Amino acid sequence: MAKDSSRHGRWKPHSLFRLGKLDEDGTGNYFETDQAKTDTVTLFMMPNAAGCSGKPRKFIEGLINRIHYRLDPTNAVTFVIRFWRKGGVAADLESNLALLYESPAAQADDEDYDRGELNIPMILATPAKIWFSIDWSGAPANTKGLINVSGEVIH
Repeated sequence: MAKDSSRHGRWKPHSLFRLGKLDEDGTGNYFETDQAKTDTVTLFMMPNAAGCSGKPRKFIEGLINRIHYRLDPTNAVTFVIRFWRKGGVAADLESNLALLYESPAAQADDEDYDRGELNIPMILATPAKIWFSIDWSGAPANTKGLINVSGEVIH
C-alpha cells in the first residue's frame, strides 16, 4: 500500500532512519554532560538512512516520527532532553530555531519514555548529524541509558 504523500510530495515509505546512543554500563560520559538550553550544544548522533538500494546514505531533510529514551543516573535527579538540528548554538534566536524537540520537564530517572507519532520536520545543518543535550536537575554521576530516534527522510 502506497504511503500518503500529500503532506510533502517527496516522502518515500522505504526511506527510514533510526539512530541511537547506548551506554549499557554508564562508563561513557555523553549522558552525564549537563547542558541547559542556554549552553552550547556539543553532543550528537550520526544517523544513516537506507536508500532504495539498501545501502546506508546520509541525509539532511526528513521527519522525526518517534523518540524513545531511558536514562538511569546513579544519583536520583530529573532531566529535560532536547534534540537540535545543529550544534554550537546557545541562548539566542538561532538556538530557538535549531530546537527540534524538548521533552516535558522533570523526566524521572530509570523510566522508559516513548514519544510516538511526532512528525517533527527537520532540515539538518550537517548531513547525518542530530544533536542532543540533557539538562540535569543536579549532578547525575555515572549514567547508563539509551536514546533512539527514528523517522523518514526525503530522497
